[in-house]
Amino acid sequence: MALIKAFAGALGGTFADQWLDIITVGQFGEHVALMPGVYQETNQGRGSNTKHSAAVISNGSRIYVPENTAAFIFDQSGIESIITESGGYEYRTGGTESVFAGDGIGKSIFGQIGERFKYGGEPVANKRVAFVNLREIRGLKFGTPAPLMYHDKFYDTDLDIRARTQSRSRLARTPQTRVHGSHDSASIWRASASKASSSLRNRANSLSSTRRTA
Repeated sequence: MALIKAFAGALGGTFADQWLDIITVGQFGEHVALMPGVYQETNQGRGSNTKHSAAVISNGSRIYVPENTAAFIFDQSGIESIITESGGYEYRTGGTESVFAGDGIGKSIFGQIGERFKYGGEPVANKRVAFVNLREIRGLKFGTPAPLMYHDKFYDTDLDIRARTQSRSRLARTPQTRVHGSHDSASIWRASASKASSSLRNRANSLSSTRRTA
């Protein structure tokens, strides 16, 4: 029974994943910086690509990147591609074979069925798309949940200190990052993230000094 179920899963999943995908992102919330890609399965009730496998992107699929948004395509080994300019892009870099992308029936159908059957009917591919909000995020509130006890040695007294503030943040788009960036552009993003982290640490230290001065 298990072998029959695995074969049925491999057969059904292979045919379901032959459809080319349309991947985009929903509307970012006020304080949301990162969202997963969304498969557009139907449009006004039209569309049949509703049984595709999770984390599978077929060759020839379209990825739509809205304005002020970046897209990361990654798999189990890390970041594969980065898209920093808005527009529609066709994915053809290591996706799952599809007859609609001209990959041939042998690889797209029989090859996939055999590969999935070995893993109990599940697809081996694990590719995902994440979208990053490049707009400025405002109104990020920070405050102490309770008074902070501070002992002033000069006056030999205890002080109750409260802190409340608002900040804004924005993920910078470096000019070197381009569409379908390789390891170089990924390193640029990591360096930018490292700089942002250092800036946040400096800001936190500054706030701590301000509290001690108060």
